[in-house]
Amino acid sequence: MQSIVEFKEEKPRFFSDFGGLRIKESGLRLGDKITIKPFNGARQEVLLSRLSYRFKRGSEYAFFGEDCEIQIPIISKVFTEYKLILCSKDPEISVDENARYLLRATGLNPFKLNGNYTFEAFLEYGDKVELEYTRLEINQPTPTEHSAELPLDKNLIQSNLSVLIVGETGTGKSRLANNIHENSLRQGPFVQINISSYSESLLESELFGHVKGAFTGAVTSKKGAFAEAHRGTLFIDEIDSLPMGIQTKLLLFLDNKKIRPVGGLSDQQLDVRLIFSSGKDLKELVRQDKMRRDFYYRLTTGGRIHLKPLRLDTKKITLLLKHFEKEKGVHIVPGLKKFYRKYQWPGNIRQLLGHLEQKHILSGGDKISYSSVDEELSQNLLEEQVLSNIDDIKSLEQMKKLYVNRIYERIGRNIKKTSKVLGVSPNTVRSLVKEVKTELL
Repeated sequence: MQSIVEFKEEKPRFFSDFGGLRIKESGLRLGDKITIKPFNGARQEVLLSRLSYRFKRGSEYAFFGEDCEIQIPIISKVFTEYKLILCSKDPEISVDENARYLLRATGLNPFKLNGNYTFEAFLEYGDKVELEYTRLEINQPTPTEHSAELPLDKNLIQSNLSVLIVGETGTGKSRLANNIHENSLRQGPFVQINISSYSESLLESELFGHVKGAFTGAVTSKKGAFAEAHRGTLFIDEIDSLPMGIQTKLLLFLDNKKIRPVGGLSDQQLDVRLIFSSGKDLKELVRQDKMRRDFYYRLTTGGRIHLKPLRLDTKKITLLLKHFEKEKGVHIVPGLKKFYRKYQWPGNIRQLLGHLEQKHILSGGDKISYSSVDEELSQNLLEEQVLSNIDDIKSLEQMKKLYVNRIYERIGRNIKKTSKVLGVSPNTVRSLVKEVKTELL
């Protein structure tokens, strides 16, 4: 039987060895996307967010993100594999902003680059690569792909510092957390846990795991979310719901990167990057003694970002509408776009995208115009913001006060922003809010 032979990798290559200036300008880099066209399957897009990727033999296309392995159809009977490796310009630095991807054949078969066979090459925009019968296309990225909804400094994104994301429900906190992970250099998985989904008795086990026999019903040991996210990112959603007792245990991890499973006798050292989210005012929770002061300070020592609600960000509404049109291949009539930009979207991005999806299905075509579904938006908003306590409303004047006060509270008690949203003067808002507070005393 013929033995399998694999080429041993030589010393790392740096694109300064290959005419560095050209590769710097047009080379494939971290955060780019490649299009993969298997001969027996649909085209796929892969976002490059890891230090290396391995193309290995398989019967059909499959992408194993956690292991950074891409399975492609390979017909050859000899050992055939390829690696896509991120290489720096400077041999002394493993990853920097100038790092570019090198494709290397690590088996016996070369690959074809723009019609010519080679065993190793830095990939550039516009290149066509053939790995046997699978094609890779290296497309020029659009301007938004490198700036994609990451309102944080690149150095912070690629660091191990924790990040706190604050915003109302539906503003895209989960999406942003996953985006940060994908653009970091973390090799492990992205794990998400919603604090409010668990009772206090179960939450500690869900986060930190437990050993067999730790409590009644613990018939086997369990890995918690922290252990699952080892070498990756753990996104803890609704951190404002975390009980005081568990805050102490999480605070210890933030200090020493160690956890102890429920019922365990020893600590586990883990490499986990934490991203938190909250829809509440954490300072107010501290004042109400629902959050430890030292825990609050620890949460805010890394990156912090506030996602604005859609009613205060009409530019984002416009971008979301454009993206939906492009993704679905539809046209939203200008008048409807104008209506959507004026609507307040109390459910934010989640509500807007859900509404658009409903409209798309019901339209039955590629043109989306105003319909009865949109009429329901105004009715729902009226019922939610004005008529929820109709039995207590005595007059139109009182309804106006309550409405203004509710918008004022939702915006974060900001007089100036409230006046802008409602189209009235700051003095009017201040006066109406003051009257409501006086009536409640």
